[in-house]
Amino acid sequence: MSSTNRGAERRLDDAYMTPGWCVRRLLDAWCPPLGILVEPCAGEGRIVHEIKRQWWTSDIRALPQLDHIGDFLAILPGTFRELEGALAVVTNPPYSLAEEFARGARVLCPRAELLFLLRIAFLASAQRLALWRDIGAPDVYVLPNRPSFTGNGTDSAD
Repeated sequence: MSSTNRGAERRLDDAYMTPGWCVRRLLDAWCPPLGILVEPCAGEGRIVHEIKRQWWTSDIRALPQLDHIGDFLAILPGTFRELEGALAVVTNPPYSLAEEFARGARVLCPRAELLFLLRIAFLASAQRLALWRDIGAPDVYVLPNRPSFTGNGTDSAD
């Protein structure tokens, strides 16, 4: 989720791990349902570790204890039946692929709430009007502090 062109080299695969406190702040405003939750960009598993529920996890990197190693966006509907009954998709997707993850999650997990950690600027795009029409206008929860995704100070965007 880190901003681009700020003097730092972009990380491979946009791998900016979610700070645990961001997930804890989410839990102040949202109560996870009992049932399967999906984390398609599990990374180091910080979201999964903070939210104590039953998870189905995926990542493009071969990390331990994943349900799927590979590209979530390449999964064909019906491949993983547990996704069809998932109640929420909670993720910090690569910003450059966030719209694709939202659309893919809606197809693979049609009943699920979608909770994505993204910059506010993601909302303000005429280009994304079709996305909001297709999947519904988002509710927004703004973090009270800017996260640090690099460990070198906070991000430059809310």
